[in-house]
Amino acid sequence: PQSLYLMNGPFARDAAKKLLAAPAMKDAKTADAKLDALYLACFSRTPTEKERDRLLAFVAKGPEADRWLDLTHA
Repeated sequence: PQSLYLMNGPFARDAAKKLLAAPAMKDAKTADAKLDALYLACFSRTPTEKERDRLLAFVAKGPEADRWLDLTHA
């Protein structure tokens, strides 16, 4: 139960919001640049082409701000 609360509780969602508010994320002009900034912040690398295609398709399926938050939270 503790790990589920940590993953789904307000702490992780707030951390995702703060990451999206970082200057590197806000300054990104395109979805590709934003995804690169997110991956660099989280994994210290850029996404592979397969990851890029899947994640940009995910973001395109709904309201952009909500989808970026869901992606960052995940």
